[in-house]
Amino acid sequence: MAQRRGRVRGIGVDHRADQVAPVRRIADVPPRAIGDLAAFYRGSYTRIYGVDGAPMHDACAIIPFVRPSLIRHEPAALEVSLAAGPARGMTVVDRRGVVPGVDLPPARQPKPANVAMAVEVDRRAVIDELVATLLAYDRTPPA
Repeated sequence: MAQRRGRVRGIGVDHRADQVAPVRRIADVPPRAIGDLAAFYRGSYTRIYGVDGAPMHDACAIIPFVRPSLIRHEPAALEVSLAAGPARGMTVVDRRGVVPGVDLPPARQPKPANVAMAVEVDRRAVIDELVATLLAYDRTPPA
């Protein structure tokens, strides 16, 4: 099977970008609706999972293309488990490194990195970018 290189975000990166209050203060309907949705999800995650944060999946998926410095990536080996059992369909990420010169048997060798995995987000800057984009929303109807 051909290996592809890509980017991946762990769920923890999304959850750390959780400050949605500024978005809810924008007067225009679409931006305010986005803020309300984020607040709803934040409340749901707090109530159900005990996590105080609203997942920002969409924003964190786009940010690396428009402001790459806001999310730090590290190389990682990623596979999707296809074996039968409880891990079927789960993503398995190996972030281990091996000290150069250490000789390990083939079965213990980490696989080469095939994705750039997001490991850290500049939460405040992501929210600021999202708010700035929503403030720039053009209400002019298309011609």
